[in-house]
Amino acid sequence: MSVRDMRRGWTGILGGLVVCLWQVVAQGEAPVEPGQADAEAQLAFDSRADRLNYDRANGIVEGIGKVIIRRGDVELKADYVRVNVETGDADALGDVTLTRGADVWTGPSLKYNFKTGAGLTSNMKITALPFYVNAESFERSPEGTYILHNAWASTCNPDEGRVDFHVTARKMEVMPNENIKARGAVWWFGGVPTMYMPYWYRDLDNETGFHFVPGYDSKSGAFLLSSYRYRINPGMTGETHVDYRTERGVAGGQDFKWNTGENRHVGNLIGYVADDQEPMDKSDIAEGKDIDASRYRVRYHDQYVVSERDLVLARAHYLSDTDILEDFFEDEFRDERQPDNYASYTHRGDMYSASLVARMRLNDFYENVNRLPEASLDMYRQPIGESDFYYESRTAAGFLQRQFPDGSTEEDYDTLRIDSGHTFYYPDKYFGFLNFVPRAGGRATYYSNTRRSETSIETTSMVDTNGVTTTSTNAVTRDVDAGADMRGVFELGFETSYKAFQTYDTAYGPRRHIVEPFANYTLIPEPNLTPDQLYQFDDVDRVDEQQDVRFGVRQKWQEKRDNGAFDLVDLEVSSILNIHRDEDQDAIESLFWDGEIRPADGWALDTDGRWSLTDGALATMNTWVAYNGIEDLITRVEHRYKRESSNLLIGEVTLFPKARWSYNTYARYEFETSRMEEVGGYIQRIFTCVGLRVGTNVLPGYTREDGVKQDEEYRFLIELWLTAFPESRLGGKHRS
Repeated sequence: MSVRDMRRGWTGILGGLVVCLWQVVAQGEAPVEPGQADAEAQLAFDSRADRLNYDRANGIVEGIGKVIIRRGDVELKADYVRVNVETGDADALGDVTLTRGADVWTGPSLKYNFKTGAGLTSNMKITALPFYVNAESFERSPEGTYILHNAWASTCNPDEGRVDFHVTARKMEVMPNENIKARGAVWWFGGVPTMYMPYWYRDLDNETGFHFVPGYDSKSGAFLLSSYRYRINPGMTGETHVDYRTERGVAGGQDFKWNTGENRHVGNLIGYVADDQEPMDKSDIAEGKDIDASRYRVRYHDQYVVSERDLVLARAHYLSDTDILEDFFEDEFRDERQPDNYASYTHRGDMYSASLVARMRLNDFYENVNRLPEASLDMYRQPIGESDFYYESRTAAGFLQRQFPDGSTEEDYDTLRIDSGHTFYYPDKYFGFLNFVPRAGGRATYYSNTRRSETSIETTSMVDTNGVTTTSTNAVTRDVDAGADMRGVFELGFETSYKAFQTYDTAYGPRRHIVEPFANYTLIPEPNLTPDQLYQFDDVDRVDEQQDVRFGVRQKWQEKRDNGAFDLVDLEVSSILNIHRDEDQDAIESLFWDGEIRPADGWALDTDGRWSLTDGALATMNTWVAYNGIEDLITRVEHRYKRESSNLLIGEVTLFPKARWSYNTYARYEFETSRMEEVGGYIQRIFTCVGLRVGTNVLPGYTREDGVKQDEEYRFLIELWLTAFPESRLGGKHRS
């Protein structure tokens, strides 16, 4: 097994060889306490010894027996030391110890220059936490390159007896903060050599080097995902991938990532291709998919901060098929099953924001709303002159196009839409506590295309296997273009709320209870164009007659922490009173809630959901509970419920997360289908300076609703890392 480029591991080791081994550069003349030698010698050095001799003519200080020489933050101890006060050159013999800060060098002899940091030594041991280094000889060239012969380096302390990991090299050349060259480098784990490289070069950068992910997957077989990261220039890195999966074949890719000007311009361009030997599984075949063996993806993300007020964003994803992200980039697929493609420019003013957005479908197997482009102007709520009135508005104009996936029976449609809404407010407070904000607004929306339904009689003929022709006549209703039109919408309404609180003395200290009832009334008369007359793109096109009141109460329980208020409970419960409603619609249909509860240290609970008053049943609910109040236990439970669709329970437990042995298990169980969706976990062992984690996860097989049997899937993973750099690991999940 070879060592990956640990994101900080090897970078830190090599940087440590630069910073911690030989970066003992004099910091200039420093005042010292009076010593036992001549006063002129004490101007630069504090010298102490059983016996001190000073050669004034030659500027030489000689110490014999328990010698201590200090200059600035550098201290040299030895049985014998000879120092040239003028040049800073020092020769030390016998039980030599050189200390600067946390760095400690020990050995039998040392040649060192206090002013330049240059030196030459043999058989020196260096402690520069978290590194321990031995070498037969060190030297520092005038150009600043450090040369180590027959070097040994590890993050394990050899004095503790066990060394889990170390590296040896016949010769190392280190240029501080730039690069390292090694000849005859060998990586050792537990005393076993695992990799040899006759010549090795790398930049001293956290994001460069090799990266390996080994494992086994029931769909992919044994796999090794490997890459090499490198710096192209100060603001850009590259990463070249070469992957092999025994069941799927060879794949590879190229990444470019940039980050310039303190995150002012951040982005990436990622390409990946695979010659997939098993592009389809049973479910793909059952669904009639046709996925070619040549698979690929290209992803482009970019964010550019033009100024404090201007921002440019861009995203583009081009895929070979619908399943490539699920098969090769699992984490990315879980975050976003249908990637978005857009480019936008946003300018933010003091009282407004303006943007220009272009969205376009790049993959014809997805449904999408294209905006080619759409410009918008938002005026924030602001006072009108010196009056008590406030005004806000939003105006947007764009060419919209709805595209359905290839093979769909739906027909694409488009329109030019110009939408402009304006609202006026008159906020005030009554009786000293009641906030009341009436509003009035209007909205005009132009459509270059509207629609109407037309019904026609169509006759179809079919010939059966006996040659008999059957004719049928059916009424077919279709949407057809109805030309351009303008929709007008008017709105009246108000918001009202007040806040009351009371402080209580409890056994746990004072607690404050805050209650904030609220109501929001909205009246929208029936517009001249209803949603069934408009092509649907987003919420703008769904505006219809409305008269309702959203009402509820927000409650908080607070305690005082760190000279401020801490929310123990923050819970909002609300509902909607439908004044205008259909004949079969209830006045109040649902009860909504959204809460965050932090009852005690280590406990956290978030919950939201909807109770259907019409059906007298729970409609949706999401609950998340976590506990980490005990050092040896971390737990997390999540429940997601959607009536007649999903009733999913997710749980995870980690025992002894900070101990030498730790254990983790997690599971996903779907009550709706009585099926265990996933189960897994890991066992972790922390050695002296190396961590090892062995994990697995299983997706049990099941029979789908269409009768297709889904085979069991499982995965086996290994992770290895230096404990000094826990973020740098060899192994892990599939690349994402």
